[in-house]
Amino acid sequence: MPVVEQLQIVYEPYGKFRINGSNTIARWRCQTFHEKEPTTLEWIQRLTKHSWLIDIGANIGIYTIPASLFHVGRVIALEPEPRNYAELLENLDINLIDDEKVIALPLAISTEFSDQSTKLFLSEEKAGSSCHQLGKNQDHMLKRIQFNRKSRSVYSISLEQLICDSCVPNDVPLHIKVDVDGIENDVCQSLFSSSLIHRLSSIQIELNKDIEKHFELISKLELAGFFYSKVQVEKATRKQGPYSGFAEYIFIPSFSPEIFSMLSLPDNIIEQHQILYNYIGKGKENIVEPVISFNSEESGAITFAAFSCVPPVGIVKSIFTNSQLQRIARSIIDVVRTSRPNLSFKVDNSEYIRDEQLRVSVSSDQLKSIDPEYWDFLRSLFFDKFNVGKILSVSRNINSPDARNRFPLQKNKLGRITGANVVCRIRHFVDLHGFYLTRHVDSSDTITALVIPLLPYSTSTSVMFPTGRPRYNYCAFKNRGNLLPGSFSNQLEVYMQDKNIYCERIKGEEYHYSLKKVPLEPGEGALISNPLSILYDLVDTHRDIYNHTSGHGVFPPMVDLVRPVLLVDYLLKYDEELDSLFSKSSEDLSMIFKLSEVFDF
Repeated sequence: MPVVEQLQIVYEPYGKFRINGSNTIARWRCQTFHEKEPTTLEWIQRLTKHSWLIDIGANIGIYTIPASLFHVGRVIALEPEPRNYAELLENLDINLIDDEKVIALPLAISTEFSDQSTKLFLSEEKAGSSCHQLGKNQDHMLKRIQFNRKSRSVYSISLEQLICDSCVPNDVPLHIKVDVDGIENDVCQSLFSSSLIHRLSSIQIELNKDIEKHFELISKLELAGFFYSKVQVEKATRKQGPYSGFAEYIFIPSFSPEIFSMLSLPDNIIEQHQILYNYIGKGKENIVEPVISFNSEESGAITFAAFSCVPPVGIVKSIFTNSQLQRIARSIIDVVRTSRPNLSFKVDNSEYIRDEQLRVSVSSDQLKSIDPEYWDFLRSLFFDKFNVGKILSVSRNINSPDARNRFPLQKNKLGRITGANVVCRIRHFVDLHGFYLTRHVDSSDTITALVIPLLPYSTSTSVMFPTGRPRYNYCAFKNRGNLLPGSFSNQLEVYMQDKNIYCERIKGEEYHYSLKKVPLEPGEGALISNPLSILYDLVDTHRDIYNHTSGHGVFPPMVDLVRPVLLVDYLLKYDEELDSLFSKSSEDLSMIFKLSEVFDF
């Protein structure tokens, strides 16, 4: 058996490493290490020793190995092509890198083909080769190839599943490198649907903005609050050859380092963001701040979509445009910069902090002074008599033709109720990584609540459904936060049998429910009706169902580092309660209607 030459790469000033020179492609990768992707090296060199790096499309490890030897704390390297994967393992061995430092997995990453065996169409079967395509016989420009290509069966998982199952510590910066020659958009898609995009300290992706799917991904990342440097991208762009127009784009959160420090995020994450912001931020002056008006006809055209019958939840669509969301998020962060309570970041998940320690209240008065046009828009939208009536009617009728029978009005109190007041309460918060709200139903004075995430693709809210059948053989909640029984509160014991089935034991009785996140697109909100409102007269069996097997909350705990959120509540208050309400609250509660003026009886 021939001896394979080991090529040494001098990586100044960090050290040396070796790569198997098993063929011309592998040798070419070694020879071009310093020149092929200069900004990739600049980026890797700025990753701190506490960081984790996920290298998707690791090939033979040409960047995995120096990253793990000299820069980051741990690398998860994914390479589905068999020959590349075998060579990756060889290269890890000759550099004495064990699986405590690099976890190498022969998996493909895909949202479309997750949790299944899929064809990997091969460009050629040589270690170091690239441009293999998952699931579809196409080239790196995503154009269909007419002739048959050899393929191998590989297993795919989503990026969301990989991150969740890898148990990345809460206090380490998380970075992702994506180089899969075409399907980068598909690889990243689950980051947006899971809100994990807002957990990242940075993500580098090889893209060509002339490819529609790539341009779409750039736009989604910008909408999510990430930015890149045009200077860096220009330096990385290939100017000629078959890969002309391709470049490594490095995206980081657009929050300034001052914001990260102010929010008391972990020191490791603050330090990492400062380093990358100093690098990527040089191109931030190229980002043009949009001039946004809230008087646009696109804004405030409230429409509804049904989501859940038990509990009754709907989706309010078309509240904000994408550009408006960016403006609102900036305004809220500006307010938080001026004043905040003492905050702390919890690393040990076995015992959660009280919710309010991870929630920053945003002053309405300060928000009005910074962005009065936004506040005027909110009042025109949520204090409008027609809209209030529509929201309350929809809240009663969500997803059920017999809702008026299921939610009967308090007939014996109807005279007093119709004379009661509907009060609109508008509040803004900034929630921090790890924030959670256990399953709950709102207090009886709340008619309905509207939850609107103001950072696109961030955590919305979760609703809990009754499962309809008993469950046994529970196991402790694993991986997604490492919850232990009893960690909700002293009164509850919480277990999980599979991904989303839960049990609560309350005063010796067991109640079972399943959990589902409300799937909101940017600019939408979750409308959560309260069947236990004093407005309704539920029979005891229905009241028991809502109390014990359904509800809403933010659970599992938020993965986002930062989440600005708007909460709009409609409360039912009698005249004698108003003075007390105003004396206890500094929020804007000035819009009050008589229920009989807005609600269709």
